[in-house]
Amino acid sequence: MQHVAENSEFGFERIEFLAELVFDEVMARIAVLASHGGSTFQAIAEAVQNGSIHAELSCLMTSNGKAYALTRAEQLGVFAMVIEPKAFPSFDAWDAKMLEVLRSLDVDVVLLAGFTRQIGPKVLQAFEGRILNTHPSLLPKYGGQGMYGIRVHQAVIENKEEISGISIHQVTANYDEGPVIAQREVPVLEGDRAEDLQARIQEVEKPFYIEVIQQFLQQNIYLS
Repeated sequence: MQHVAENSEFGFERIEFLAELVFDEVMARIAVLASHGGSTFQAIAEAVQNGSIHAELSCLMTSNGKAYALTRAEQLGVFAMVIEPKAFPSFDAWDAKMLEVLRSLDVDVVLLAGFTRQIGPKVLQAFEGRILNTHPSLLPKYGGQGMYGIRVHQAVIENKEEISGISIHQVTANYDEGPVIAQREVPVLEGDRAEDLQARIQEVEKPFYIEVIQQFLQQNIYLS
């Protein structure tokens, strides 16, 4: 430090440069939770592989042993685990197993990608503020239990909204009520059916989620 004080013109620049190198080496470990097709999981995995998301993908976890997301994980070389609630005597036991696995893999951030099971209180407490989800509407509108997939877009059309969109939010105990960290608007066009709006939103949703994930990781340096 004495050397820096005596050569402040160069010393501080050197410290700043070294700090950038250190932060560049910090890699958050992420887990993706999916229940069905896994197209969003695949987009996240490919973003990790091509460097768009600067993180280590620890695993795919699914609550459905028949999920096509498992096939995608195998094709992408991503470690995957099936933890089905029906294999456990209670929701609490399933929640405890989920947390055990996440901790065993030193996961820092959990990303939901079409995960249709409610996250249990043990996982929520352990990862408070570090579980993200994407929802195909501008929350708080058209969120909550039962509001997913085509149902969301149908409600938007029925209510004659002119704008819909995507919300990336932190996950809490209540469906879609966690803090929203980013939103992107998508127009509802005249004559749109729910399927049209869904397709337009899906086209934007994956790249937007990836963009927000990377920003979130950059702003939150996690070390297990």
